[in-house]
Amino acid sequence: MLNIEVKKIWAGKYASIREPQLKKAISSGGLIIKFDNKHMILNKNELMNLKSNTREFKSKFGNKPYRLIDIVWKPSEIPINQLNLI
Repeated sequence: MLNIEVKKIWAGKYASIREPQLKKAISSGGLIIKFDNKHMILNKNELMNLKSNTREFKSKFGNKPYRLIDIVWKPSEIPINQLNLI
C-alpha cells in the first residue's frame, strides 16, 4: 500500500491526490491517506473507480502537467497497526 499525507482537506470534505499518485497506488495494491493524525484506507478496486478532474495543472518543478483526484474524506476507525491482521 502507498502512504500519502495530505496537508489540508479541500472544502472540508475532500482529500486531493495527483493522478500519478493514483496510478502508483493502484499498482501497489491500495492507498492510505493521512491527515491530522487520522487515516483513510482505499483498496485497489475503490481506487480504480475514481475519476480525475478535467482541469490540468502544471507542476512547479519539471513543468509536467497533472490532474487532481478529489476523494471524499472518511477517516477509518481501524488503527493502522491493525491493518496487517485484517
